[in-house]
Amino acid sequence: MSSGSTPALSAFSAVSTANLQPETVCLAKLDKIYLDLLHATTSVEKGNSAEVNANLRQLEAGIEQLREAVKAIADVDTNQQKQINKIKSLYKQIKQKDELIESFKQSDFVQSGNSLHSARYETLICEICSSVVIRKGADSTWTETQFELPLPRQDKNVDHTQKESVSGFWSIVDMYTFENVGFTHAVDGIKYLTCADCEFGPIGYVDSSTKLCLLAPVRLKVKEE
Repeated sequence: MSSGSTPALSAFSAVSTANLQPETVCLAKLDKIYLDLLHATTSVEKGNSAEVNANLRQLEAGIEQLREAVKAIADVDTNQQKQINKIKSLYKQIKQKDELIESFKQSDFVQSGNSLHSARYETLICEICSSVVIRKGADSTWTETQFELPLPRQDKNVDHTQKESVSGFWSIVDMYTFENVGFTHAVDGIKYLTCADCEFGPIGYVDSSTKLCLLAPVRLKVKEE
């Protein structure tokens, strides 16, 4: 009875192993190698050479089975040279991306919507009197915010404030970051930025909720160094 049940049990084990994930099979093979190693160590201590040889052969077979099980894991490449080549290729791609990013940084200008902003953040000056509004390298963050700014020159024959949609601003936290800037009184709850020397503007506005100063480079010029 027992001899008849053994093949069925073996078949069941084979099916179960076949359905296991490759990683699980590898762990099972590793456990088996550990047990074989213990048996081999015990046989050495006993001084039984025949048993030692048998255990070593079993250990070698287990290691070979583990090697084959590892190969079955998806995306595992056991070829060392291929791995080295892949790493070299990855380094090459990273270098190319770094060079591309650096080339963008070296560009004088980056087109953004209908406005130009300096990629290296040049010194910005008033387009009327050329007073420096903010210097190159000043602490600021570029934002693609869109806002309706009043036109610098209003038509006297129009009874409402004429505005234009401006996209792209330098966001500035500290008002003392500016070299030269003026602030208007609040108009409809909004304060605008102007040139402090000639009062040209608005060249930006103060966000009423965040209190950030938003400077529009489209209303300024880049100072030629």
